[in-house]
Amino acid sequence: MGACRDAGVDEDGARTFVEDESAGLQDVRMVVREQTGNGVDGMPYTVFEERRRDFMLVGAKAVGSI
Repeated sequence: MGACRDAGVDEDGARTFVEDESAGLQDVRMVVREQTGNGVDGMPYTVFEERRRDFMLVGAKAVGSI
């Protein structure tokens, strides 16, 4: 609840969200299915969208290796 207050979410909305375990579950499942279809099978997964093509980085990368 403290994080919600710090983010400026009203008390009633925050309480509803925090106490309801199924809130947003449908949306999360839909996004997981979509990304599975895109070939994402691990985290972190970052996509940089460019004009001509997209660049994808999958998994942890060492500093300076990119």
